[in-house]
Amino acid sequence: MPDNHLGYGLPIGGVLGTYNSVIPYGVGVDIACRMMCTITDLPAATLKDVFAPTVDPLIRAITGGTVFGVGGAQKEKLDHAVLDMDWNVTKVTRELKDKARNQLGTSGSGNHFVEFGTVTLAEPALGLEAGVYVALLSQHVIFSL
Repeated sequence: MPDNHLGYGLPIGGVLGTYNSVIPYGVGVDIACRMMCTITDLPAATLKDVFAPTVDPLIRAITGGTVFGVGGAQKEKLDHAVLDMDWNVTKVTRELKDKARNQLGTSGSGNHFVEFGTVTLAEPALGLEAGVYVALLSQHVIFSL
């Protein structure tokens, strides 16, 4: 669960095991801030030209569908199945549902990022042959208090 940066004695998003309990997300105010790596079936050579027809749609999807920066919000409210869940579990979730809706499709604030890179598969995996493929790495927030 850690999201790859330091906190105060524990990585942000780190899990702390204590006597008779486990404390998830021990540091930070992001709800489910996490890292995600998506491996595409595009060969690494594709990244030589970021405006190539195979890469450009990926860049457009990221920049057109994600709002970056502190306080960012979508122009139109998005819908997602998570918003159909019971938000009346606690007073905090009940009172912050609208804020969560506004943050859907944003990168949150702080050090969140999206970047392209490559991943080498030494042997066939994930339905792909061994080789070097384009990957998308993101550190993103699900919900920030």
